[in-house]
Amino acid sequence: MRPTTIQITLERHLPADVQLAIRHHILEVAEHMPSHESNAYDAEELSADGIRLWSARNDDSLLGIVALKNMGTAGEVKSMRVLPQYVGQGIGRALLLHIINEAKRIGYHKLYLETAPIPYFLKAIDLYTANGFVDCAPFGDYRPSPFHRYFSLDL
Repeated sequence: MRPTTIQITLERHLPADVQLAIRHHILEVAEHMPSHESNAYDAEELSADGIRLWSARNDDSLLGIVALKNMGTAGEVKSMRVLPQYVGQGIGRALLLHIINEAKRIGYHKLYLETAPIPYFLKAIDLYTANGFVDCAPFGDYRPSPFHRYFSLDL
């Protein structure tokens, strides 16, 4: 059932359902790539200074999450996840557009993201490229790897 309304809220403290979604995200990533290659953040890392996390909800139901990491004059999209039962219903697009607008509001000049070039993430990659993200070189502390693909968006 497609949610009729989506409320995107900044989470100051990560509620239990968000923490559970983060754990599931990490487990799903681990099913598709070697654990030493994963850059997925756990709940503690997503609660650190310099990271903001938003949840998408319909009433009390968690639909998805996305985080934004401060990189100085740029930001990095982290832990974008739509719960499986809501995939294909526009939640990912709503979260991505929200984080792009937040990055602009903050004053970042660029957004980055890292994902894996594997079939499991192809829909996400299609979403990113459909919204203006382009391939780029590794950024920050990332290094070249066949398990990673890097994107940027000029704001």
